Amino acid sequence: MEGFYGPANYRVSFFFTKVVRDEQHPDVYHIWGKNRYKKVITPFTGTCTFKQLTSLPDTTDLARPETGQPSRGYSVIGDYTITEDPTTKGAGVYSGKVMLDFFLTASGKAVLAWSEPLMEGGMTNPSKGSGLLFQGVWRDNKTGQIKAASWSSDFSVIIPETLEKMGLGSRGDTIYPELAKYGWNELYENNEWWAKPTKPAMSL
Repeated sequence: MEGFYGPANYRVSFFFTKVVRDEQHPDVYHIWGKNRYKKVITPFTGTCTFKQLTSLPDTTDLARPETGQPSRGYSVIGDYTITEDPTTKGAGVYSGKVMLDFFLTASGKAVLAWSEPLMEGGMTNPSKGSGLLFQGVWRDNKTGQIKAASWSSDFSVIIPETLEKMGLGSRGDTIYPELAKYGWNELYENNEWWAKPTKPAMSL
């Protein structure tokens, strides 16, 4: 997931390696993962606590992939806290609101609900049609400084106006040079930064 951090709206990336539902508290999910900011990769742990479940508007029908028939969509809203590894330089804590839109398949499996092509009027949904949206702040462990932070499974729904004017989010695979200073110059490179480095096999 990609998003924006701080007053300069610099690029920040998140990858969840593991998500487990709490056995004692079914509304709580435990999260493990990594994030990247200015090429610094930081492990983290966290929780999402979902507090509100509602149906999406009656006009929002989602397609079941097995049958193509309409299915009811739902939204879940809750709180999240993500704690970066304190041994990493500049570590802190992310916290705020999480919005998740989903629908159920005929077999009862929950599937992330995207605005296109699955639903119409997706931008009015809590996740703004992205399916999964985190909005909140980051607090520095040492100084207590607070900065705004938001990220999503579809960052195009939360692009700040200043970066949108520069061309971020435009169709195509072109990133304008002036966006490099915000960390978006490598957007279309296939860089799996979250993967563990592997040693090359020895050839005899």
